[in-house]
Amino acid sequence: MRTKLFAGVAFAALLIPGAAFAQSTGSADFEGEEIVVTGSRVNTGQITIPDEPKTRVTVGAETISRQRPGQTVNEIINLVPGVSFQNNDATGAAGGTFTIRGFDSSRISQTLDGIPLNDTGNYAIYTNQQQDPETLESVSVNLGTTDVDSPTASAVGGTVNIRTRVPSEQFGAMLSGTYGDYIGIGNNMSRPMFRMFGMVDTGDIAHTGVRAFFSASNLEARQPFNNYGRLKKQQYNGRIYKSLGDNGDFVSLAGQYNENRNNFFGSVPLRTDRYASYTLVPATPTTPAFIQGLGTRITGPNSANRFPWNRDERYYNINYPCTINTAARPGLADTPSAAPVAPTAGASCGQEFDRRYNPSNTGSLRFGSRFSLTDSLVFTLDASYQYTKANGGGTVSLLEGCGTQGSTTLRTCGAGTYTGVINTTGNTGNGSPGGFGYYVGRDLNGDGDTLDTILAIAPSQTQTRRFGAVANLIYDLNDNNRVRLTYTFDYGRHRQTGEAGLVGTDGEPFDVFPVNNGILDSKGALIEKRDRKSIAMLNQVSGEYRGQFMDEKLIVKVGVRAPFFERRLDQRCFTVQGNGNVSCISPSQVAAYAAANPYTYFAPGVTTVGTVVRPTTGSCAITTRACVVGFAPPQKRTFNYNRALPNVGVTYKFGDGYSVYASYAKGLSVPGTDNLYNSFYYAAGSPQAKPVPETTDSFEGGFRYNTGSIQAQLSGWYTKFQNRTVSVYDIESDTSVYRNLGAVDKYGFEASIAYRPVRDLTVYAFTSYLHSKIKDNIEAGVTSTGTVNYFQTAGKREGGSPDWTVGGRVQGTIGLFDIGVQSKYTGPRFVNDENLPVYGCAGTISGGLCPSAQQYVIYYAKIPAYAVVDLDVRFNLGKLLDNQKTYFQLNVSNLFDRFYVGGLSGSSGFVGLPNRYSVGNAIIGTPRSITGSLVVAF
Repeated sequence: MRTKLFAGVAFAALLIPGAAFAQSTGSADFEGEEIVVTGSRVNTGQITIPDEPKTRVTVGAETISRQRPGQTVNEIINLVPGVSFQNNDATGAAGGTFTIRGFDSSRISQTLDGIPLNDTGNYAIYTNQQQDPETLESVSVNLGTTDVDSPTASAVGGTVNIRTRVPSEQFGAMLSGTYGDYIGIGNNMSRPMFRMFGMVDTGDIAHTGVRAFFSASNLEARQPFNNYGRLKKQQYNGRIYKSLGDNGDFVSLAGQYNENRNNFFGSVPLRTDRYASYTLVPATPTTPAFIQGLGTRITGPNSANRFPWNRDERYYNINYPCTINTAARPGLADTPSAAPVAPTAGASCGQEFDRRYNPSNTGSLRFGSRFSLTDSLVFTLDASYQYTKANGGGTVSLLEGCGTQGSTTLRTCGAGTYTGVINTTGNTGNGSPGGFGYYVGRDLNGDGDTLDTILAIAPSQTQTRRFGAVANLIYDLNDNNRVRLTYTFDYGRHRQTGEAGLVGTDGEPFDVFPVNNGILDSKGALIEKRDRKSIAMLNQVSGEYRGQFMDEKLIVKVGVRAPFFERRLDQRCFTVQGNGNVSCISPSQVAAYAAANPYTYFAPGVTTVGTVVRPTTGSCAITTRACVVGFAPPQKRTFNYNRALPNVGVTYKFGDGYSVYASYAKGLSVPGTDNLYNSFYYAAGSPQAKPVPETTDSFEGGFRYNTGSIQAQLSGWYTKFQNRTVSVYDIESDTSVYRNLGAVDKYGFEASIAYRPVRDLTVYAFTSYLHSKIKDNIEAGVTSTGTVNYFQTAGKREGGSPDWTVGGRVQGTIGLFDIGVQSKYTGPRFVNDENLPVYGCAGTISGGLCPSAQQYVIYYAKIPAYAVVDLDVRFNLGKLLDNQKTYFQLNVSNLFDRFYVGGLSGSSGFVGLPNRYSVGNAIIGTPRSITGSLVVAF
């Protein structure tokens, strides 16, 4: 039943909170989200709790506008219980680390107007590319579940649904200017940030009912930590909208184009040990053996550096400005310049992590519509096109010579030599091939020889073209019962390459997109570290029933979606290891390289394949394991995954504003392209060549209380996470590969309350608790005697996610001033899945483990808890000018300049590390910053 009950001035306050919360037009219409009932929702600064049979929280445009202009939506929804986000900078333009209920962003579906924003290959969410917040209506978070028409391959952790605002019926304009700086303790330089935003609403164009808005923004900022990096972002948005009557029908076309140009920064090794290296001093007759530390380890982004000990150490210098070695001496081997000595936390000129660029060009067109075919039959269609061009990666050394099979040192070009990004020594049995290099085979610096090593960039390049559609047919059986049938289509063409490009004398690349004009080898072929083409396709049908019973007190929803995923993969390089490492040979030499590195797969128990005998050394000697000899040649494979995914929920309302709800949903996460391409190392049809999808069974229940002044929700949940896939050590290939680690049980609760005691005061508070339990131990390695060792993960918590989060926001009005204070406490996080400290080894690792007496601690078992407080003050100067939309706003982030560990770079998407010897990188927590924004609108 689609109730519309308006009463006096309350309607104006309640209309906006009744905006669409679901991810597609069909889901919003089916759930009846334009329902507005006086007193059913409190205007709590627009953090609202829709009365649905699933745990959902929505942040509206009012709360969004109180955050720093231009901020990413993922930082804004950090006010939602169960969400944990660590921003990499104050502007939101540098990305961050994002989880919901402990699931990382690659296992969360993020949509904009119903279209998927996750990468088609690895399902990552790039939080720095999100739509300008001024153009948004709301951001809704489903905790642990998704809608039945969801166009996603990976949503076991929940969904984030972003909705674009509808253009105004009245002509209007908005111009916003923001300027600020970082003012953290110890800051040694000015690090300004500047943003401009403008938006125009056309209003009703020539009384046609057509209305539109168009916006543009530009951001330029220094990054918060080193003496080099910058952030640049420009974005353009628009939406054309026409209502087709007074029954909710419409057609809409929206578009976005976004450019990001930024450097990596602030990501430093998560270790706090003092010394640069360690050695094991043997025992003597008078002294026991001991570990001796040598040299000094300072703060910085390189592997020889460490995490800062305090907030004064957050700021570090890299090797900039600098000049690369430009010597071009005939007959001599010229190489890049050496790295400077401490205290500069730098590498050779242009080679630091912080010199890397992470550019992206993204765009989308989004069509939305609703048509009432009859009084009881509605058809909705959302369609989209998306384009992405992006890369990320560092520098490489181009070798002017050629690679010689069987040698790691010979570079003379001639018969039997190769060019390309290749290994020159083979795989004799689950081995690690050597002789890796970028062999160009021609003179690059013009000195007449091919002896030199030339600095270049070689990022991982991705270009994606994506088409999608969601069609819903919704039928009202009567006022209390409705059904819908949905078809969802998603098609992504994912081209992944790794071209190389030259750099200038200052270490800066000539073009941040080497794909535009990549370096060629002596045979005219591109030098590239990867070359693959993927098609990711989804065909999905789903159905859902929604019924209201007992005078609309009981609401029942029963749905099921049946996705059919197809992955068509074309690997154009040789797969040389189980971890996915490849050799990309010049095309004219593919046959010769394959003949020099013939491929043989020995299944467990098999000792002879044709005339080839299984090796008797290394892990191949364990005949119960698989064994691979040689390199897997370029090939194509197709993978198919499908599963019926039920989604059931019930809500019961009682008393005056009380309700309870419960739901069950099954989730699916299809293996990403990296995992699938890694499996090419194994013969088609073998067990290792069939990665299995992750699945979840999620149960939740909760209690809500909604009145005219209070909104409260308490929910408990349990998720059985199966086939958890992580990049870990593999005995068979003697390297790190994607492996199914079995089941993880996860459970917890969330609670929130919003209270508006008087018109000018809103109080909101929330908390969440998360616990997880890994079921099995992980194989660490095999000793020379064949003994298998294990990392002790069974019974432990997953690393990287906080147990407790607690936060809230208070907003009030005093005269012409609106003052808001918000805070969030993030509890301790285990660094790794063993819940042990991070260790180095001064001795010899055997079977994946280091003897206890030879281990030394380089970081604690837990990342400490932290709390960040933000302040926003708005001076409504427009009230003095009879203009309610003009104001000046001050935003202070991390008000008390708390020093903390931000996002942790985990393993294969997870925010935690797999074992005690894994040394990850972590982002330094963003220092205190302040901005002032003048917003003029009418």
